[in-house]
Amino acid sequence: MVALTRRAAALGLVSAAGIGLASPLQTQADFPDKPIRFIVPFGAGGTMDVVARTVSNEAGKTLGQPIVVKNRPGARVD
Repeated sequence: MVALTRRAAALGLVSAAGIGLASPLQTQADFPDKPIRFIVPFGAGGTMDVVARTVSNEAGKTLGQPIVVKNRPGARVD
């Protein structure tokens, strides 16, 4: 059996504390951190607008962020 010296034990504890303190500093901000724009390439009031608003409402609840639906008739969707 290997004897653990006081110095090795102290070094281990200091290392573990350093890792524990460093990890919160390196965390990223939650994504998304601002409202999401959902661009619908069709006019307002149509079937696609209703579907987009229904989907964005449920997705907004799941993500915890508001989703803004913008109707842009003729917008390209590549």
